[in-house]
Amino acid sequence: MIEELNKPASFVSLLYYLGLVTVKEINVFNESVFIIPNETVKTIEYDYVVKALNNAAKFDESFYVGITKDFKKMALKGEWEGALNRLIGMYYRSTSLRDSLQKELALKMFAFALLSLDNFHRAISETEQSRGYVDIYLKLKDKFKAVTKYEYLLEFKYIKANEKVTDGKINSLKNDAIEQLNRYEESEEIKEAKESGELIKKLVIIGSSKKFVLIEEV
Repeated sequence: MIEELNKPASFVSLLYYLGLVTVKEINVFNESVFIIPNETVKTIEYDYVVKALNNAAKFDESFYVGITKDFKKMALKGEWEGALNRLIGMYYRSTSLRDSLQKELALKMFAFALLSLDNFHRAISETEQSRGYVDIYLKLKDKFKAVTKYEYLLEFKYIKANEKVTDGKINSLKNDAIEQLNRYEESEEIKEAKESGELIKKLVIIGSSKKFVLIEEV
C-alpha cells in the first residue's frame, strides 16, 4: 500500500515503473545507478509526481480502504463507478494537485499513480501501437485471469481554463476520445486479449480546471 512509498527502495521502484527514472549503468558493486531520462521529465512529470506523493501521505486511511474494495468490484464484477468516482473526487478535493502548473497532465498522472495500487490490474500508460495509443490500459495480471476477465481502456480529455465548458465542447472531446478508444481496440494487443476471453470496458473521462465534467462507458 501507499505507506510502502516511505521506503527508499519502494519509492525508486515506483519512479522506475512510471518511467520517471531509467537505469544508466550497473556499478562495480552490482548496484543500479538511476538517472532522470530527459529535461521534460525532470521539469514536468518528476516535479508533479513528487508533489502528488507528498499530498498522498495526507489522505485519510479510509480512502485507501474504500478504493481497495472498489478495485475488487472493478476487477470481479466490472463495476468501475466506485473506484473512478472516488479517485477523481479525491483529485478535485486536493487543491494543490488541481492547481498544478501542468493541469492537462495532472489528472491523468494522478489517476495513473493511484490505479497502480490496483492489485488486480497492471496500469500501463500511453501504450503505443500501430493503431495509436490509449492513455491508460488496465491489464489483468496473469494470476487473476482464472477468476475474472475485466480489463479497461481509459481515455482522458481536458477542457482548458480559457475554454468554456459547453455541451458542444464536451461532445467534441467525447467523440475524439471514442475515436481513439475504438482505434486502439483494433490493436493487436487488445485483439489478443479478446481472443483470450478478456472483457474490455472503454471509459471516457473529461475534466476541467475547476470541476469534473464527465465519466462514461462507451
